[in-house]
Amino acid sequence: MNSVTVNVANVLKVLKMNKKEHIKKYKEAVEGYWTEMALIIEKIKAKLDAKAKLENMNISLHIPVSYEDEYETAIQMLLMHCASTIDMSKEDFERMVLDKWEWKQNWSMSNSKYWDNKSK
Repeated sequence: MNSVTVNVANVLKVLKMNKKEHIKKYKEAVEGYWTEMALIIEKIKAKLDAKAKLENMNISLHIPVSYEDEYETAIQMLLMHCASTIDMSKEDFERMVLDKWEWKQNWSMSNSKYWDNKSK
């Protein structure tokens, strides 16, 4: 099956839930980012205070990214749709209903480090 006719209200409900969960996970990643940054700064401060052996230090933290606008665009498009049903391609269904966006896997992998660190 390459397309399906769906009820716009049902898709909107799911899409809004997916957006809400995305925002929650993004905020958790931001919190985890700052926690990770604080841990790195503590380690650097300890080395500075101890005048530890000289060494090169690289700080590399991935900044969390939000794709909230992707959800909002899809929501607004559905709100502007003139009928109660809409034909959706398999790809659009996967994005809007199953929450399988092109960026989702990379986004989850890059942020999962911060989700794990947020409570440290």
